[in-house]
Amino acid sequence: MRLGLGAGPLGVGAFAGYGGFVLNARGPTASDAILLSSLGFRLRVDGRLLIAPGVAFRAGWSSLPSLSNRADISMTSPAVAAQHAGPGSGSEYSLGLSFSPLPLVTVFADYRSGTFQTNWSGGP
Repeated sequence: MRLGLGAGPLGVGAFAGYGGFVLNARGPTASDAILLSSLGFRLRVDGRLLIAPGVAFRAGWSSLPSLSNRADISMTSPAVAAQHAGPGSGSEYSLGLSFSPLPLVTVFADYRSGTFQTNWSGGP
């Protein structure tokens, strides 16, 4: 869910949601597989400042207070079989510019960075 407000050259927004990523890769043999996943709740606040007609500075910060991480690895050569899971947390921020040369057309250039911490358990 996202809520945003704007007035003149300023805009602010807030976001709350659940999601993440999953990577599922297969190797040359059927038993070679890697599954990586990180799912969790996310809170985000962001803002924009119009600095010229059609050009805006954007900034945002996200908190990931409760990640659920998993890594399953199975390979035949060298022989490896491991399962790891663990809770984690993190945060990220972004800074950028947006340019709208035409109605319904916007170009974004952003820098993103973040930190994430996972407490792994299981497997060798």
